[in-house]
Parts: sequence; structure tokens; C-alpha cells
Amino acid sequence: MYAGCRGAAAPSTWAHALAALPVRNATLAWTRWNPGYQQGAMAAVMVAACKGWFDRYAWVLRANPDIRIEDASFLAARLRKPSVAAVLVRCRPRAPSICTDFSAARPSAFNHSAWGLSHKRNGRVNNELSACHVFRGAIEGGGATVWNVDRAFRTVRGRSCRVGGRGIYHDHALCRWPRVARGVAAT
Repeated sequence: MYAGCRGAAAPSTWAHALAALPVRNATLAWTRWNPGYQQGAMAAVMVAACKGWFDRYAWVLRANPDIRIEDASFLAARLRKPSVAAVLVRCRPRAPSICTDFSAARPSAFNHSAWGLSHKRNGRVNNELSACHVFRGAIEGGGATVWNVDRAFRTVRGRSCRVGGRGIYHDHALCRWPRVARGVAAT
């Protein structure tokens, strides 16, 4: 788990949350540096890539904390196929944008030098356009399973990209629940 926090959050808080996960092999990478919003999500992947943290794994799953996997059968079937290099969600059916809230990819499917390659809007790089560059080889080579975001999971203006379908959902409603109800002990 990569956690970047400005302010009062201490590593012990994140270590406590990590210990509550149902996995044995978990490591915390904590930093005070967090560029925020889209740049913060991209920073975690870029740091891991530069340090070679992905190299020894068969698959890398990247998910925001508000992603729920209700039915893993679709994802599990793709992860077992040797011909599949990435499982991705397209934000807009005909636009080059790959959702960065959730992705699954073999380390070899990432072109890590492509993070940050996209036009800038308000001085910021767009993650979804950058992800298109990162996974372009897998997509164009036919090694990526890509599905379109369901219409119901877009914001009113249709500009936001939220994962929806295939048993994987992005739901901000969970963020409003009390911390104890989400399985994280209140501090």
C-alpha cells in the first residue's frame, strides 16, 4: 500500500489499516509527499515502477479505496489467460481514455515512461489520457481486455470516469459511511 499524506496522518495510522487487510504479504510505503488528486494517484504508480516494486509479480492491480469487487469471476477468468496482458476500463466509448481508478496489468504491459504524456488541462496532466499511452502496446497488440464504463456510473455532466460493470464498481457512497462500518478501526 502506498500512502502519501500531508498533515497529521502518521505512518502508524496507515500501518494499522494495512494490518486489518486479509492478506499476509503486505507492505506500507508511506511518504509526506502527496501532489493531490490525479497527480497523487499517478505518483504512486510512478514511484513503484521506478523502484521496481512491480517486477517480481505476475499481475499488478491498482484500485482506489472506493472500488468494490462484488464478483471477481470476470476478472479472475482474464487473469488466468496467458494471452491477456491487461484488464482495463475505457471512460468514453470512442475517446482515448483509460480509467485509472481500477486497472489490472502484467508488469510487462506497462510503458512506465509514458506516465504524464497527455495534454495538460489547467496545468495538470490528465491521468486517463496518460493511461492510454501507458497501455497502448497491450491495447493495440490485442492483449488487453477493455470494456466501456456503463452510463449509470458517469456524473451528471458525463465527464467523470467511474468503473461500473463486470462485477467491479466505483462507489463514493462507501466513503460516507462511518470508518468503523468500512472495516477500518476509528482512531
